[in-house]
Amino acid sequence: MYHETYHPVNAEMLKFALDNKSYNEEERAFITEEVAKANAGKVRNFKVILPSGEFVEFQNGIFIGGRADGQ
Repeated sequence: MYHETYHPVNAEMLKFALDNKSYNEEERAFITEEVAKANAGKVRNFKVILPSGEFVEFQNGIFIGGRADGQ
């Protein structure tokens, strides 16, 4: 079953997450770096919190959303 095995965030899903909101180049680089770290550590569920307080969240390789105010 899909959710019983680990799935990394692939390039397509990362692009979808980055295109979901107009992030600046610094924010895009930060999110990409954090996703790479999570993939390397085989982290299934994680949230990337930007210095601005915004975040993007992934569950088992799928972008599930984000929040502008970091709540």
